[in-house]
Amino acid sequence: MPQGVLSEIYNGKLNADLYYTFVNWEKQVSAGESVKIGYTLDTPKPVGVKAEYGVLELLVETESKWIDWKVKINGLNIAREFKPAVSLRSNNRFIHKLIYDIKSVLNTPESLSKPRIHMTVRLEGGGNVYFKAAGFIGAYADNDAVTRLKYYSGLVLLGQGEPYTLPKTDNLLGNMELALYSTRPVKIRIQCKDSERAELIQGVSLVKVDGGLCDQPTVLYESSIGQANVLILGYLVNNTIIKMPRLSLANYALEDHAGTIRLLLDIVNVGEAKPDEVIIVLLNRGLVKTVKKTKPLSPGERIEESLIVPREGSVESLTIRLVWKKLARTDFEDYVIQLGKV
Repeated sequence: MPQGVLSEIYNGKLNADLYYTFVNWEKQVSAGESVKIGYTLDTPKPVGVKAEYGVLELLVETESKWIDWKVKINGLNIAREFKPAVSLRSNNRFIHKLIYDIKSVLNTPESLSKPRIHMTVRLEGGGNVYFKAAGFIGAYADNDAVTRLKYYSGLVLLGQGEPYTLPKTDNLLGNMELALYSTRPVKIRIQCKDSERAELIQGVSLVKVDGGLCDQPTVLYESSIGQANVLILGYLVNNTIIKMPRLSLANYALEDHAGTIRLLLDIVNVGEAKPDEVIIVLLNRGLVKTVKKTKPLSPGERIEESLIVPREGSVESLTIRLVWKKLARTDFEDYVIQLGKV
């Protein structure tokens, strides 16, 4: 019978764009050392944008039942921990899933000014600690986005051949992701009504499920090579509707002034929202030659930009890449420019 529990952490609607990740963090810290270790969660955190929701999760293994440590985000102590945190005993060790509410920390001036989330942990006692994984879920305020979110978190330990049916999503259909962890390569099955599929996982795996077809999947630990633990760390269902920018190259022209070739670009935003940042990249055979930031355009707005084309032998074509960013999302469009005999 599976051990542990998944608890509902959030169920509601946010005017925000959502970002979710779970990453491997295989790090051992020995007892008796006053050790400080750091880890940077490589998330596309928008600078200066308020967090409507923020949760940090840590998966750790210890030899003793308690941990004496201090956890900081961007230099600030975090102490607000969701209850219940889940602890399980397996093979004479303890596995812990710790869940922290970090929304208020993300909204401090120190964090708002930073493009990344840096975590530090100082171990002060309690025996050896094995850091296994770190997870982050954040929702960044945006009037162009509406996110309906239901999130379960905790810790469930599966034995081989054991199934675990996830909590019902109550007809919230959309993007479904399961966060799973295994100590060795393990074959699992995701069963959904009349369909199922196999997945091979090792370490942390985020497994997507078609939320349009199933509102209550079952996870089955089928087989592994050697003895392995399979852990279910969390289960997220979200439906996000967001107005997005989309940049288009409406026209271009080439001018030759005394041997200097200037590329004139006519760029228009044909999307529904204003981007946070716009970058123009000039590439030659996949290599970046020029990078230029330009004004973020409102929907329907046009702008003219110019780039100097570098002289590099007999180049017949170049690629213009229009890159635009909106909160946690980055998109781009490529256009091939024929130089001809200019």
